[in-house]
Amino acid sequence: MHSLIVLSMVVCWLGSGEAQSTLSGALGVDANAVTTSPNCAGTTEWLAWSEWSSCSDTCGSCGIHTRTRTCLTSSVLCTCPGESTMIEYCNLFVCKYPRDSCCFNFTPRPFSGSFACLDANSTVTATTVTST
Repeated sequence: MHSLIVLSMVVCWLGSGEAQSTLSGALGVDANAVTTSPNCAGTTEWLAWSEWSSCSDTCGSCGIHTRTRTCLTSSVLCTCPGESTMIEYCNLFVCKYPRDSCCFNFTPRPFSGSFACLDANSTVTATTVTST
């Protein structure tokens, strides 16, 4: 018999390689993409990222949205490398009066035929914004 142990965002499975492969297939992950953590004797594997959540505000880079992923591991002592949560500012276009144009330390900058609220470290190309 095989069992699952769930700890926070970590899913541990115990059992044979066949059971691990079956579980990986059922969860939509590539069983061949399993990696070994440097500080554990087991293996770890990230599931795919979730969809982005709804933005918490409508404009001015005032809102955030998040997405998460789950780590599968063969031992509670093992962790997947990297982060389990991504957080980004969203709805970058400037707010309309009477709201402030931008929130936090963002300033209006030309972007894609309009204006977006960006920080000083952002570089703008025709369709993308990159923070450095």
